[in-house]
Amino acid sequence: MRLRYARIATWTPVLTLAALLCACPEPAWEDASPPGDDDEALDDAVPGEGDDPEMEVDAEGLGDSGPLDDDDPAPPDDPAGDDDDPVGDDEPEGEVPDDDDPEGEVPDDDDEPAEDDEPEGEVPDDDDESIDTEPVFPFEPWSLNVFVQGDIGSQAEPYESDFEGGAAAGGDVWFTSFSLNWVGPVALPKSLHAGGDVGVTGAIDNGGIEAGGDVWISWASVDGDVVAGGDLTGTSGAIAGDVVLAGSKLVGPVSISGSLTEGQPYAPSADLGAMGAMFVQTSATAAALPPTTAASDHWGELVIELVSGVNVVEIDADELLDAWGVTFDGPADAWAVVNVAGEAAALDGMVWAYAGDMESTRVLLNYFEATSLLITGGDHHVNILAPFAATEFPSGLVTGKLVVASLVGGGQVNWACWTPLP
Repeated sequence: MRLRYARIATWTPVLTLAALLCACPEPAWEDASPPGDDDEALDDAVPGEGDDPEMEVDAEGLGDSGPLDDDDPAPPDDPAGDDDDPVGDDEPEGEVPDDDDPEGEVPDDDDEPAEDDEPEGEVPDDDDESIDTEPVFPFEPWSLNVFVQGDIGSQAEPYESDFEGGAAAGGDVWFTSFSLNWVGPVALPKSLHAGGDVGVTGAIDNGGIEAGGDVWISWASVDGDVVAGGDLTGTSGAIAGDVVLAGSKLVGPVSISGSLTEGQPYAPSADLGAMGAMFVQTSATAAALPPTTAASDHWGELVIELVSGVNVVEIDADELLDAWGVTFDGPADAWAVVNVAGEAAALDGMVWAYAGDMESTRVLLNYFEATSLLITGGDHHVNILAPFAATEFPSGLVTGKLVVASLVGGGQVNWACWTPLP
């Protein structure tokens, strides 16, 4: 389901249920842009002010009146002769009508609307700075395996595990004994995007690093270019690509196979703040959907029966945590949005099952109120959207998208993509 945007007075992401998308190698709700890129089925543009019928201007009202019709009365002959004619011989006939000409036949040039007199805001010029366009992302945000609004790990306690796909964070990123994007399911310009500093011990595969701050690598390999708004340093490692720094490469045994450019002003390719805002709006949009079905408690197992199309379920975070398992049963053209209420949320070693022709790639777990999320153990085959949740993930596995406010721990995140909404 892929996210679409429209040109409007202020940027507003077009986010509906149909707007979730995933950019998978094969077409996998930006927009269900995320992946149907067209991602994720929200592909309708939001009308802007220019589309308001009351703002439209009749083009004919701004154009030339054109030559006189054949039936228009011609100016009377001048009895004084051509020499006394106040209008020169070269004046095009009909350009300046005689005073006896019927009123309104040919408007005077002074009455014709000039471009400078165009009503403000009626027909905005393409170069009008008051008109903002949506941020242009270098990749579909839902094509990331992990997105974090703030930090991943810390320098004192780096995140330890691996993400099969690419990742982005608005703050700092610290990895240790880590492998990123080693599956490489989607071609990304960079495997890791960060708004702040990046520290890596391990491997960054199938793409490089873009960081707003310094990049520090130790016993690490980076398969791709490194672009940073600070310095490059570390104790050891290799970069298979070019390095472009706003700062300098400080002393350290870090090899670079490509070119090194220092003192280059940093210009991030990805607006991570706008991406974070998009995920927040997506969560709010999903939470506003009215429920269409409910979960049945079968001796501790929550069973959710689905029909074709988009199914919406509401559930409390404690009720979900108390269940030993969740089963989604539905046809191949069913999608499920599970809106989970509660500020404190957790997932433990519960079982996720899919019956009929249902698959986890068509399920979204939307923690729209959570400010904290604890994931311990388990194999969670589900997509998790918790844009306000400070998340602790000490152990376990999530197979799907993981979008949170901050992330610490060592849980693993495996790749799975959205399947586009119809």
